[in-house]
Amino acid sequence: MKKVLVRAAKGGGWRLDEPKTKKSCRTIQIPQTLIASLKTLKVEQAKLRHSRGDKLHDNGLVFTAKNGEPIHYSNFRIRHFKPLVKKAELPEDLPLYNLPHTCATLLLVAGENPKVVSERLGLASITLTLDPVLPVDVLPA
Repeated sequence: MKKVLVRAAKGGGWRLDEPKTKKSCRTIQIPQTLIASLKTLKVEQAKLRHSRGDKLHDNGLVFTAKNGEPIHYSNFRIRHFKPLVKKAELPEDLPLYNLPHTCATLLLVAGENPKVVSERLGLASITLTLDPVLPVDVLPA
């Protein structure tokens, strides 16, 4: 069974745990260019671990802090997410947790099948996918 990263109660660190539901563990299609980039990153991490010896933790994670530990949410948001939001010319106050909804909206606007969008988000039914959170008049035409 796959594991998910869970932050323990304040000050308790991180742990790998079982996903909450079977639907939480799913496969999604990603572009070959992304696969190539992830393979390159894996090689770079292996070289870095080798050069640092025991100083770099190997938790099997793809994206980590410099020491190999999980990236703290606030550091990720400030150092990585906010610059990307600015570069994409999106509202600077865009919450990280809005990305799944934004992705779903963009896929639906692009004509993707609602069932496919629902499965990608891990939702139980397409009813949740098609239930608008925003008034229709604020969605892109």
